[in-house]
Amino acid sequence: LLSTQDDTYEVSLAFEEEHIYLDNQAPDPDRGDPHFAARYNKVIGDSLGYVGLRARSIEGDQRAFFSTGLTSVIGGTLFDTNFAVDDKANPAASITARRTINDWNLALNAQANDEYFRPSESTDPTTLNLSFSALKSYTPKFFDKRGNIIATSAYRETASGTTLTRNSLGLSQQIGRINVSNTLAYESRDGGATGGEDFFDNILAVRGNIGRTFLRGGIDYDFKPDAEIDRIFAQINHRKSAKLSTDLTLDHEPDRDYSRGRLNVNYTHDKFRTSPFFEVDSDDRVYAGVNLNFSLIDPPDSNTPIMTSKRIIGRGLVSGFIFHDKNGNNIYDAGDEPLPEVMLESINSRRRAISKANGYALIDDLPTSRPTDIVVDEASLPDSFMISANPGNSVFPVEGEIIEMQFPVHISGEMDGTIYYKDGSGETVPVRQGVAQIISLDNPEREPLTAKAAFDGFYVASKIPPGRYMVLPKKPRTFGHDIGNTTPEFIEIGYDGTILYDTAIIMQEDKKYVPYDVHFEGNKKSPTSPYSKSYTYVLDVKEGGNSELSNVLGSFMKKLFGKKKFEGLTLVKTAQQNNGYARYLSPNNNLEQLHDRCQTLQESFMECKITIYVPQNNNIALKK
Repeated sequence: LLSTQDDTYEVSLAFEEEHIYLDNQAPDPDRGDPHFAARYNKVIGDSLGYVGLRARSIEGDQRAFFSTGLTSVIGGTLFDTNFAVDDKANPAASITARRTINDWNLALNAQANDEYFRPSESTDPTTLNLSFSALKSYTPKFFDKRGNIIATSAYRETASGTTLTRNSLGLSQQIGRINVSNTLAYESRDGGATGGEDFFDNILAVRGNIGRTFLRGGIDYDFKPDAEIDRIFAQINHRKSAKLSTDLTLDHEPDRDYSRGRLNVNYTHDKFRTSPFFEVDSDDRVYAGVNLNFSLIDPPDSNTPIMTSKRIIGRGLVSGFIFHDKNGNNIYDAGDEPLPEVMLESINSRRRAISKANGYALIDDLPTSRPTDIVVDEASLPDSFMISANPGNSVFPVEGEIIEMQFPVHISGEMDGTIYYKDGSGETVPVRQGVAQIISLDNPEREPLTAKAAFDGFYVASKIPPGRYMVLPKKPRTFGHDIGNTTPEFIEIGYDGTILYDTAIIMQEDKKYVPYDVHFEGNKKSPTSPYSKSYTYVLDVKEGGNSELSNVLGSFMKKLFGKKKFEGLTLVKTAQQNNGYARYLSPNNNLEQLHDRCQTLQESFMECKITIYVPQNNNIALKK
């Protein structure tokens, strides 16, 4: 989670309390003044650090605040430390620690600041704030539903010397379709307008549903300062359909002899939400009105804003362009086609969107509190052989921002064949449950593909992305004798969906297995300089073995037959120069010669492998 925010930033500019129209605006000296905020995040080791700036008007005075912080995980505990100072050198600091112990989610927070450090309007700002919470979920023996228990404790002190101490204990339990919750809270205040008065109250709430009708009700009861019922409330919500619902709210306060009732009718259209309401209270006041809400989105594929009834404020958005990339350059150009009716999915947030006729899909309600992976659901592609060239992107949604990405789609290939070897009599013997490896030779980021053979040695490899590969078997499990591999098959899957039939993988009885490795020149795939087909084959021979016995035997055999074993090969680097491996080339870049030589060396207790060096275009494949 921390690494997903590396090298990210947020910048915002707003105008204080500015409304297009509001008839009863209260006087505010800061209204219309700019409010600027910026933050930059950077991963430092195993921690996430940040620096931030905020500038705004407070009661007509232009102020600036500078902040920095570090988030780390130490020994299973999450620590979040922050420090801030304003333009008048007034400091503030906070630290939060979170940890789970025996299924208890524990959180401890401490915050302190100078009495003149005031990032918001306040006549009596908080100078010290300490809090602790503990939450645990449980399942009682006599219920089959989970419940929760939460305990909190807090202490607050203000610049005037007023102190507040609050402790609470809450329990909630699901019983069938009914949820019952109860919270006891004790609050003690010292100083301020209420003097040293204490408060002790209890809140009981019950909620449940019957079909499409949701019911909620409860009672607030005060034990101190006076033992009395403070409030009785009830709410009935009936959902007639996904777009139409009604709310009836009833509220009564016995101490004030005050009652209030409100009726809402809620209608959701694709482009807006509206809620006419009617309210009446015991003071003979009557209210009526209509709320109208909608959101506007500026999509990357159109100059016309999208009007929607969804609540977009505070949410992140991702736009994905999905197209059939026919020439495989991962760019939408002439001949390529947008793909409609394809599912774009947010894995972690469980949000989905369908692409339109122009290939664009917009996920518009992503939480901004956690990262998520954005992928194309390949089951929704119009051709079962189609695959996404983009396996997905990990993003951290930012509220009010549309993150744009592209998903080129290619036609994949397929190959089948048999894995077998010939015994001493020349009979063909299938390698039961052998495994074919398909290893990329033009994309270092592509993981090797595998296809497991049946008992008759037959294998099928499906959905092979376009590209160049070598095909060779995994080392089989054998008992009593060796089964070695021959040189690998080299194949190419085109962007038209190449299908290769009867691609045999031939092995050798009583021969050693030769491992193969691939080394790409350069650090990553370059779209302007793709990898070349001019491979260089190298025999890597390890000095010594994996045990004392193999070390002794290998050293002895090298001294006895060393010159003969390496006859005709060119030594490029010694073992001391190349991480314990001596590197040899054949005169004509002959792979079969190097393969046979490695098998011969293994029979002499010497460890070796073949490395295929893949250069980028215009590069030398092997730096000697």
